[in-house]
Amino acid sequence: MAESELPVEVNDPTALRHLAPGTPFTMGPLVNVYNNGTLGFLARREATSFCLPPELTFASVATLAATGAGYGVDIEVWAFGRLPLAEAGVGALRLSPHTGDMVEVARLFRAAADGWMAPDEALAELAALAPERRFANGFLFGQSGAEWTH
Repeated sequence: MAESELPVEVNDPTALRHLAPGTPFTMGPLVNVYNNGTLGFLARREATSFCLPPELTFASVATLAATGAGYGVDIEVWAFGRLPLAEAGVGALRLSPHTGDMVEVARLFRAAADGWMAPDEALAELAALAPERRFANGFLFGQSGAEWTH
């Protein structure tokens, strides 16, 4: 792993010691990047993007996105899957694959992100794809993660 031309996503900080100095990497959502200091430290270690932990509030995401912009790194939030749905105005949304029509899920997110479809319309279509599933975004609003606030 020390010399690789393939993209590397780090989900355990102990993996950093196995990367050659100057090797760019993506920081995955399993690493607790909760503050500007951690984000800055990892950006200086060549992190090029961060997928933030799903339990952050909108305010925390916005703060980290602003810090990330200062370091020239991309900020991503987990937007679909078995974790909270999020729209936070960051550079990327992570869609976690699972059972169901993920091609249609991706199409709906792209349509909403590009302004071809209103977010409420995309959400309604998403709900129709899997009516037995429950959406959650509580962490974003400082509530229990399983709650839905829309």
